[in-house]
Amino acid sequence: MKPKIRFKKATSPFYSELREEVNILLTDEVTKKAERLMIIKFLFYSLTFLLLYANLFNPYTAEKNWLVILNYIALGLTGILLAFNCAHDCVHNTFSKYKKLNRIIYYITFNLQGVNARLWRKRHIASHHVFPNVDGCDADIDDNIFCGYLRIIPKEEYMLISICMLPCCTAFILYTGL
Repeated sequence: MKPKIRFKKATSPFYSELREEVNILLTDEVTKKAERLMIIKFLFYSLTFLLLYANLFNPYTAEKNWLVILNYIALGLTGILLAFNCAHDCVHNTFSKYKKLNRIIYYITFNLQGVNARLWRKRHIASHHVFPNVDGCDADIDDNIFCGYLRIIPKEEYMLISICMLPCCTAFILYTGL
């Protein structure tokens, strides 16, 4: 049986110092720039997703099986990027100052991917944000298909495939924010 996980009180000197540093770094100018970049990213991914979806009905594309397959792969990847880059921030109400807009975006985006938006939000906040990257407690890590190939927890053994895949998966995870 694993030992019970306990959290330190928010009144510790470390917490106070960390909070001060975060407040210094996150000035209004930085957050405004981040908001603009997020909107640009959302518009780009949304437009790409819609164009790829519309392309499925293109008669020229339908005649060539390899183009249809390529289009489906690109559509799936774009949907994942849209969900985990934009809808994830909407779940935390950080995409927009309007909670209703955040809710609409993440409901539509996740449900288009075939993921129940309410269940994903509940699981993500209850598991990942309470126990971030804790083995056996964080559902986002435990259920992640990449984690079988990546050595995330120090107790895990090194695998040859993880050494080969590490640069690719790390770049993918860092770029997409998974």
